[in-house]
Amino acid sequence: MGNLVVRYGCYYGLALMVGFGLSYILIGTSPENFTKSEIAGYSVMVLSSISIYFATKQYKVNKEGQPMLFSDGLKVGLGVSAIGGLFFALYNWLYVNVLEPGFLQTYLQYSEQQIRESGEDAATIDRQLQELASYSDLMNSQLFYLFVMFMTVFLIGVLFTLVTAIAMKDQPNN
Repeated sequence: MGNLVVRYGCYYGLALMVGFGLSYILIGTSPENFTKSEIAGYSVMVLSSISIYFATKQYKVNKEGQPMLFSDGLKVGLGVSAIGGLFFALYNWLYVNVLEPGFLQTYLQYSEQQIRESGEDAATIDRQLQELASYSDLMNSQLFYLFVMFMTVFLIGVLFTLVTAIAMKDQPNN
């Protein structure tokens, strides 16, 4: 199981890195494209998660007629998701330290502008700006930021894992 999880986890991670790299090249990093980038980013995360299905399917084939339990599918999927999440955290580290060192600050300024221009009442805007300020303190911690990026991919992977493990588990013979 270990080699299979590592192989498909790397496929997942590489698909994420290629997808986000293409997004970086094709969409760019200007604030007016942040919404497009978010849509592209979540699309890449969801599409890349298909590697969990392929890993689980390959694991089932390798069992050569032995039943695959839900727990087997869970182990495979969670392992693949964790490796994919690590790749995504690595990509984000490279992104904010090498490709776009000012990205986090630019994104926070963009978010503040969106809140101010939202048309909400003053009390709501003040509350949202306070929330953004506390969020920005957390996001300025690189370790926390990378953890959030890891967890984003990992949690999407968990959802794919649950569906795949349920769909592919063998039914007990009665």
